[in-house]
Amino acid sequence: MSRSLTVRSVILSFLLLTASACSSTDDLPAAVAGELGHIHDLVRTESGNLLIATHSGLYRIDGPATASPVGPDRHDLMAMTVDNDNNLVASGHPDLRREDWRSPDKPPLMGYAVSDDEGETWSPSALLGDADFHAIVIHRDSTITAAESGGSIMSSSDTQSWETLGDLEAFDLTANPQDQLELLGTDYDQVLHHSTDGGATWTPIATPALTVIDWTSGQLVGVDADGTVWTTTTVDSDWTQMGSAPLGVEALLVEGGAMWVGVEGGSIYHAASTHSPDFELIFEPPQHD
Repeated sequence: MSRSLTVRSVILSFLLLTASACSSTDDLPAAVAGELGHIHDLVRTESGNLLIATHSGLYRIDGPATASPVGPDRHDLMAMTVDNDNNLVASGHPDLRREDWRSPDKPPLMGYAVSDDEGETWSPSALLGDADFHAIVIHRDSTITAAESGGSIMSSSDTQSWETLGDLEAFDLTANPQDQLELLGTDYDQVLHHSTDGGATWTPIATPALTVIDWTSGQLVGVDADGTVWTTTTVDSDWTQMGSAPLGVEALLVEGGAMWVGVEGGSIYHAASTHSPDFELIFEPPQHD
């Protein structure tokens, strides 16, 4: 099954399960009560915690086989990052056991949510029932660029007023740290798209078939479907193969010259350097008979 169909089937299953949860607020839906499911994003907080945004909630890595659930809610976090005030921001599908996350006559879409306590609690900030972002970028001036699951690129300067810019069904999204008008996005066919106008227009560019990407100061890092790690210094430069990650990378975090990847099945690997990545398994979900 293709990655696109896999992700869409997971979302459909979640919508059906969370919809049934409205009739019983005492029990977790099956999708929420299960394993980590798909890893959608990895974030390191100001305190140094490594957090995992997953299909079945937010988790913190506490050891080689220990991922602790963070907070009481089990939102399906399809995208997560840190804003310039060190708050977590996320989107996806809300845990409908909580009445304040229900939006009458609207689908279970989380909109733009904020946590100021590293995910222990979340507050709906905007677009509850109206948006499900699969990638969120926070720029240096705190402007937000986000990829909505329906294929729109949206932007906000204050989290409350949102503008639809262009169209890209993005799996991952990143921005030039020095120029917020320049963005890159991968689609569900691993094609890389380039925008120089803040996301209003997009042009596919010839690169390796990248699944996930991250743009840090002076370096672009991407991983393809086979796990190959590629880097370049600018969009116009050639991409260089730097090493190999495990197969099935779903999420990528690059920070301080190091990198973390989450792969299908819920395992997480760390490499101390993007220039010669030697991946070490730092978390593996418990195996069940």
